[in-house]
Amino acid sequence: MTASGGFMQHLEPDDRASLLAIASVRMFRKGELIFSAGVRGDDVYILEAGRVKLAQTAPGGREIILWFCFPGELFGLSAVPGTGPRMVYARACTEVRLRCIERTKFLSILMMNPRVSLELLNLILGRLYLLSDALLNATTESAEFRLQNLLRRLGHQYGRPAGDEICVDVSLTQQDLADMIGASRQTVSGLLNRMKDAGQLRVVGRRLYLPARYT
Repeated sequence: MTASGGFMQHLEPDDRASLLAIASVRMFRKGELIFSAGVRGDDVYILEAGRVKLAQTAPGGREIILWFCFPGELFGLSAVPGTGPRMVYARACTEVRLRCIERTKFLSILMMNPRVSLELLNLILGRLYLLSDALLNATTESAEFRLQNLLRRLGHQYGRPAGDEICVDVSLTQQDLADMIGASRQTVSGLLNRMKDAGQLRVVGRRLYLPARYT
């Protein structure tokens, strides 16, 4: 697992081993649904390879991407309290390899290991921040503001220093960015080109490079 900022990277080696020891391996094809919204969840997932999106469907049928998960990250956490159905769905963006942990086994690890519980709390707080940020974006009509805010967030979450720049070290398409801010791909393409012309952004492959002061 190599993605920066992942839940698993923040655990001690023995804690990672404890989680993996109780997890089963599951594979999903690109585009395959991992779990649906509106159904009860009994499993928590660790992403080992690939990329997964967590999303909701708006009343008009448009997909709203809440966040992406990358290798080393944990998702499906609504299964932990076991209080109701999942509010979002998860879909494989690529071929995906997961570690699947039954809810009761995951709870046993949390009760026995405060270090894992603390990292889980940090993860949940981070997700709450993402949702609060998404809500702020939804209140503005400016696609430019929403995109700039998203890039700052990605820089904080996944950025790594690269000279006087920050490399957003995840692979996202223009359509991914558009879906995350509720805009068209054409709008995002134009805004990215404007940012490049203004020296606010460099694009190498699918990696984004932001000036360190920007984030």
